[in-house]
Amino acid sequence: CSELLEQIDDEEAELDRERALYGNCDTDTCTYAQGYVHRQALFVCMTCYNNNNEQLAG
Repeated sequence: CSELLEQIDDEEAELDRERALYGNCDTDTCTYAQGYVHRQALFVCMTCYNNNNEQLAG
Protein backbone atom coordinates (compact mmCIF):
# COMPACT_ATOMS: atom_id res chain seq x y z
CA CYS A 1 0.00 0.00 0.00
CA SER A 2 2.81 2.44 0.82
CA GLU A 3 4.51 1.62 -2.50
CA LEU A 4 1.32 2.51 -4.34
CA LEU A 5 1.01 5.80 -2.46
CA GLU A 6 4.65 6.58 -3.22
CA GLN A 7 4.07 5.88 -6.92
CA ILE A 8 1.00 8.14 -6.93
CA ASP A 9 3.01 10.91 -5.24
CA ASP A 10 5.79 10.52 -7.83
CA GLU A 11 3.29 10.75 -10.70
CA GLU A 12 1.66 13.85 -9.19
CA ALA A 13 5.09 15.47 -8.78
CA GLU A 14 5.90 14.70 -12.43
CA LEU A 15 2.60 16.27 -13.54
CA ASP A 16 3.41 19.36 -11.47
CA ARG A 17 6.81 19.64 -13.19
CA GLU A 18 5.18 19.29 -16.62
CA ARG A 19 2.60 21.97 -15.82
CA ALA A 20 5.34 24.32 -14.61
CA LEU A 21 7.39 23.73 -17.75
CA TYR A 22 4.70 23.73 -20.43
CA GLY A 23 1.94 25.73 -18.78
CA ASN A 24 -1.20 25.83 -20.85
CA CYS A 25 0.39 25.17 -24.24
CA ASP A 26 -1.61 23.92 -27.19
CA THR A 27 0.45 21.73 -29.51
CA ASP A 28 -2.30 21.73 -32.15
CA THR A 29 -2.45 25.49 -32.78
CA CYS A 30 0.23 27.56 -34.49
CA THR A 31 0.85 30.77 -32.53
CA TYR A 32 3.22 32.39 -35.05
CA ALA A 33 0.68 35.08 -35.96
CA GLN A 34 0.28 36.00 -32.26
CA GLY A 35 3.90 37.10 -31.99
CA TYR A 36 5.63 36.83 -28.62
CA VAL A 37 3.74 34.71 -26.09
CA HIS A 38 4.99 34.71 -22.48
CA ARG A 39 6.18 31.29 -21.20
CA GLN A 40 5.46 29.52 -24.47
CA ALA A 41 6.93 26.12 -25.20
CA LEU A 42 9.00 26.28 -28.37
CA PHE A 43 8.36 23.89 -31.23
CA VAL A 44 9.69 23.93 -34.77
CA CYS A 45 6.92 24.40 -37.30
CA MET A 46 7.43 22.74 -40.65
CA THR A 47 4.29 24.10 -42.36
CA CYS A 48 3.99 27.82 -41.43
CA TYR A 49 5.15 30.47 -43.88
CA ASN A 50 6.03 34.11 -43.30
CA ASN A 51 3.68 36.86 -44.49
CA ASN A 52 5.06 36.70 -48.04
CA ASN A 53 4.51 32.93 -48.26
CA GLU A 54 8.10 32.67 -49.45
CA GLN A 55 9.92 30.91 -46.65
CA LEU A 56 9.05 28.81 -43.64
CA ALA A 57 8.41 30.89 -40.55
CA GLY A 58 9.71 28.27 -38.11
